[in-house]
Amino acid sequence: MKVGDKIRELREQKNLIRKELATNMNMTVAAIELIENNKNKSITMERLEQFAQFFDVPITEFFEQNSYIQNNSDNSKSNINQNIGSIVFIQDNEDAKEVLEKVMTMLKKVMENIGK
Repeated sequence: MKVGDKIRELREQKNLIRKELATNMNMTVAAIELIENNKNKSITMERLEQFAQFFDVPITEFFEQNSYIQNNSDNSKSNINQNIGSIVFIQDNEDAKEVLEKVMTMLKKVMENIGK
C-alpha cells in the first residue's frame, strides 16, 4: 500500500472528508488530493510525522511491510532473518532512506536479542 492510499484509508476510518483533513493539517484540499492519489512523490518526513500524529498512529504505518510484520505471529530468529531485508519505505528520498536505516538497525537489534 502506498503512502497516499494509507492516508486515504486513515482519513476514511475517521469519517473525514478531504476538506476536514486539509483544514486540520493546514494544507489545501488539492494538496491532500495529490497525496492520496500518490501523485506527490516528495512528501517530507516532517509531513509524514504530522499525519502520524494527527491519525494517532506510529510513523511506521506509512511503511510497506511484508507478511512478517503484518501477518506472521512466528517470531523465530530464522523468520526474522528471512524477512528483515524485505521492509521497504514507500517514498524515494534521502529522509526516507535515513529513517529506514534507523528502523533496520532497531530490527537487527531485536533479532540479535531473540534467543538470548
